[in-house]
Amino acid sequence: MGRLRAGLDGLFSAERPGGGTALAEGMVPPAGVRRAGARLPALGRGQVASAAAERTRDLERQTAAFVRDPRGALPHYPRWDGNRGFGP
Repeated sequence: MGRLRAGLDGLFSAERPGGGTALAEGMVPPAGVRRAGARLPALGRGQVASAAAERTRDLERQTAAFVRDPRGALPHYPRWDGNRGFGP
């Protein structure tokens, strides 16, 4: 159990060459997705509604905070863009 705990703690504390942790490095979203700030309309819509734009900004801020500090940024209830049931 101790070795498992030490290994998992390493994901949060091991500094990478460019700064940040291994876990945070793996959580950087690719370009073109909501968590990276891409403003995408809902399925069947031609434009992004204001409520959807606000959810996208919230997801982008939450992701950026998590990448900066994985230990303190993610709430116990992650914010999902689940208004259509398609996941994060």
